[in-house]
Amino acid sequence: MIVEHPLETPDPPGGPGLEIWISYVLRIGVLIAAAVILIGLVLLIIRGPSGGGSTSLHQIVDREQQMTVRPSVILHGVRAGNAVNIIQLGIFALILTPVTRVAMTIVLFALQRERVFTLVTLAVFLILLFGLTGLGT
Repeated sequence: MIVEHPLETPDPPGGPGLEIWISYVLRIGVLIAAAVILIGLVLLIIRGPSGGGSTSLHQIVDREQQMTVRPSVILHGVRAGNAVNIIQLGIFALILTPVTRVAMTIVLFALQRERVFTLVTLAVFLILLFGLTGLGT
């Protein structure tokens, strides 16, 4: 005869499995972003921002300088081996990591039939998307 402990409850739908995947996404996302940024920094030190070494690090981080940070520009620069664009790609991956976590949390709450938490998390997700796309400005 199997006796269940009164405080033990069965795993909810989407329970520990999805929660573990959410934690993996955070860990792996941060590690990937850090690796990409590190590669970009090494290339920046070795070759300079565009490969020619004509621009200093101070000029890159200068607040007066404006840089285009559209995904298409970043990807084009990454394909060309531009160190600054590689660093930007790493930062973009770092930003998308918690956004992905919020999206996965929406699914988790929906599977658990937690309507209030699903709606609140969905609102947070939409706010993040508006902020990232520039629609909220």
